[in-house]
Amino acid sequence: VTKEPNCTEKGERAKTCSLCHCQITDEIDELGHDYGEWKITKEPNCTEKGERTKTCSRCHDEQKEELEELGHDFVDSVCTRCGIPEVKPGDCNGDGEIDNKDVVALFRYVSGVGSVVVEAADVNGDGEIDNKDVVTLFRQVSSY
Repeated sequence: VTKEPNCTEKGERAKTCSLCHCQITDEIDELGHDYGEWKITKEPNCTEKGERTKTCSRCHDEQKEELEELGHDFVDSVCTRCGIPEVKPGDCNGDGEIDNKDVVALFRYVSGVGSVVVEAADVNGDGEIDNKDVVTLFRQVSSY
């Protein structure tokens, strides 16, 4: 063998004729990668993607694959994976109830003088927290 094959390149083998002593070369096929098992290099969680990797035992080339985030798994209003409480749209003060106190908290927040559980404040789901959410929540609480 005059050139060893590797994962991505062919090798060469030389032979010499016993009669005329001329040299003949043959190609040796590339070996291809020999990837091992996938290994988790970053565990996915409820909100972040993970990653898994496998490595070639010959040349150490790595293949990576993204793992999707798991998402929350709420049972009895608590995520079984990460322990956060489930946020109910409209429960702006985070007390587990949706009532007039939430309307007031949201109104104060939109007016710039209060705080709310932001994840619960976009009541109408339009991606913005504004007076439309206050009106929607008021109607919801007042049964209008």
